[in-house]
Amino acid sequence: MIMSIEDLKTIFTTSPDSDVQRRIDDENSLIMRYITFVFSIVGLIAMVIFLVLGNGRYNSNYSVKQASIGFLINFGYCLLARFAAFFSRNRNNKRILQTVYFIALIIWSINISIYHYQIGMQTSMFYIVIVCIVCLLTFTPKFTAPLILFSFEVYFLMAYLYDGAKNMLSVNYFSFAFMCVLGAIMRYRLKVKAIGQMVELERINAVLGREAREDKITGLRNRFGLTDDFRKFKGHELCIIMIDIDHFKRFNDTYGHIVGDKVLTEVSNALNTAFSPGSGYRFGGDELMVILSDRSEAEVLDKIDLFKKKIDEIDISEIRHKVTCSVGYAFGHVEETGDFLEVNQWADERLYESKKLRPEWY
Repeated sequence: MIMSIEDLKTIFTTSPDSDVQRRIDDENSLIMRYITFVFSIVGLIAMVIFLVLGNGRYNSNYSVKQASIGFLINFGYCLLARFAAFFSRNRNNKRILQTVYFIALIIWSINISIYHYQIGMQTSMFYIVIVCIVCLLTFTPKFTAPLILFSFEVYFLMAYLYDGAKNMLSVNYFSFAFMCVLGAIMRYRLKVKAIGQMVELERINAVLGREAREDKITGLRNRFGLTDDFRKFKGHELCIIMIDIDHFKRFNDTYGHIVGDKVLTEVSNALNTAFSPGSGYRFGGDELMVILSDRSEAEVLDKIDLFKKKIDEIDISEIRHKVTCSVGYAFGHVEETGDFLEVNQWADERLYESKKLRPEWY
């Protein structure tokens, strides 16, 4: 199938999801940290070799100078990207730094490769830099395509000005240039697809995990959620408050389960209003639990009073009976699961005593 103008426009203008692009940027930053560090070491070694040993086929002073420049470009990027807050904390500034780095690196590699071309040596440095950009990094096509094509054009033009580029086969040279562009585009699209699928899978898992740990009717966390949250309770003085909806079964039997669910929802709303957000759990059918950390008994009693006031305000048109709740609470220091279960048992015992005082069902 022949690629249309619209296809090209889509490739060069479509941006991925912000989360996907953020992950690609983070991956590029990590890879570039390693690449520039390795290039710095290589440049340092080359500088020492040219300085100490020299080589009859090279201009020793020129080689030492170019190795020094390559070392400074790569090591300078390492320092700025890692320690300069202006570049390390802002994504746009980091992209600007990366752009400047690649332009400097390409100019440096072209300069070395032209020198090697003139003395009849392999012009490999320019190709090494381009292949690193294509194979190891993932940048948008609108960045890589102009950068690669312009670099190839500049290199060819310099060779042409020197000797008409007689040692280059133009068809092969520019075919390689377009293959590099195609490779960069394909790598970007495949990377976007792979990371996009991973992000979507993580989102699905997060939704499933939330649903598995959250009661659908009340919106409160369930026992699975309580198990996950236990680690944040360890080492604290806890107050466990057990709440039971009085005569809940009779609400279901008299008015139906839909109305019973409304009662549960209204009581849960009252709980969320009276107590700290995220502190409530649906512990059983009509039993709710609230866990408060490092609170005085006076504070807890104030919140229980507020909860009861909110319960008194519940008005469900389908029912004629008043919604009430029995409450029991207990304090204890929790280090292990056994400590938590012991405090929970004390709260249950107080709840049982409170239920003896609940109003009758008429």
